[in-house]
Amino acid sequence: MISCLIFTKDNADAVTKQIKLVSQYVDEVVVICSDWECKRKIKYACPFAIVHYMPPEGYVEAYYRGGIDSCRGDWIFMLDDDEWPDFMFLYHLRDIKDTPACYEVNRHEPNGGISKVIRLFHKDSVIITGLIHRGIVPLRKPDTLLPTYSITHTSEYSAEKSKRYAKIEAKQYPDIIKSSAENCKALRLFYFFVSSIHRVMTAPNKKDTLVYCYHLLRELI
Repeated sequence: MISCLIFTKDNADAVTKQIKLVSQYVDEVVVICSDWECKRKIKYACPFAIVHYMPPEGYVEAYYRGGIDSCRGDWIFMLDDDEWPDFMFLYHLRDIKDTPACYEVNRHEPNGGISKVIRLFHKDSVIITGLIHRGIVPLRKPDTLLPTYSITHTSEYSAEKSKRYAKIEAKQYPDIIKSSAENCKALRLFYFFVSSIHRVMTAPNKKDTLVYCYHLLRELI
């Protein structure tokens, strides 16, 4: 059984279109929404979907855990409200899975770049963290799907979102570093510079990633 799990803040129109797109390829659709009016609109347009409201808290762990626990399927096909899977990916969903496994797919970014994100996984193949950019962590190295199985990311870079995420990630640094010296600014800055080099080098949009790292550094100093 495959459950499609969709996360949204308040984008009811996009989620409604996503539900109608994926519903014929999965066994159920579960939506986690952090806006009451958005939840009402989605449920009205797609009464067959399972829609849960979760208040905005900043940390993603509660959303991921709540969403996955709400899914009846052992397999999760996960989407943000600005991601659109291509037809080949949807058509072959049931042929791809191999229990238990975790798959990363190519995500085409608005700037023309390609990133790799985990979007199809068995519940037993991942652990959930509260880290905003590392919410789904595979228990082993994820398998990479063929380039023909991909999704498209439609959201453009947002300076407001970059600042907001930087504040959240800065607060999470003790959990990331997992050190007894969790209040040591020098240790946090050392980790920041080491991780930022890798983050920028592997990012499909290096300019936006540099801007994000700048906001994160300002929060850590």
